[in-house]
Amino acid sequence: MDANLILKNLIAIATILLICGLYFLTKRWPISIDTTFSQHAATNRQSYVYYIVLFVVTLPLLVIFFGHWFVPTFHVSKMFLLLFFTSCVTQILCTLFPEKGRWRIPHQILAGVSAILLVLCMSMLSTAIAIPFVFQLIFIVGLICMLTIIVITALQGAKLKRKMIFQIVYYVAFFIPVLAITYIS
Repeated sequence: MDANLILKNLIAIATILLICGLYFLTKRWPISIDTTFSQHAATNRQSYVYYIVLFVVTLPLLVIFFGHWFVPTFHVSKMFLLLFFTSCVTQILCTLFPEKGRWRIPHQILAGVSAILLVLCMSMLSTAIAIPFVFQLIFIVGLICMLTIIVITALQGAKLKRKMIFQIVYYVAFFIPVLAITYIS
């Protein structure tokens, strides 16, 4: 199999692993849709370790995809890679702090940094010169969705209901445009 094709398909592999892994998390250790995935993971040691492993496995696949296929293919700035890599590192770091008790604040700060860095990444993709205009529009729609969710989350804070739905929509808003340009363009 062509190495370029393998690199290209890492986005699909990582996305499928994340979707299946997070679905398993919520079914194996159910709480409520009003909680975050991290709060599901914080229910016991087994779910906590599972959650860490899920991100330690999937996020490097995404870094490899963006670094070795996406950025060179679409001539995206190397700054994008730095921001995306930092987002992944902070996401992995936040999984090391269960979202409960005294670890809740460090977890939320690191998760927030990761989320904001993804917004910056999406912003860069929506303005990248080598990305076709129609895909720039798709990235802009994703960016608007992500920003809207950040604002709603910031305004509602702990009172926010359906936190898991907001998390899902946030990440769908990032992954759908990337998957679209990867497999349609």
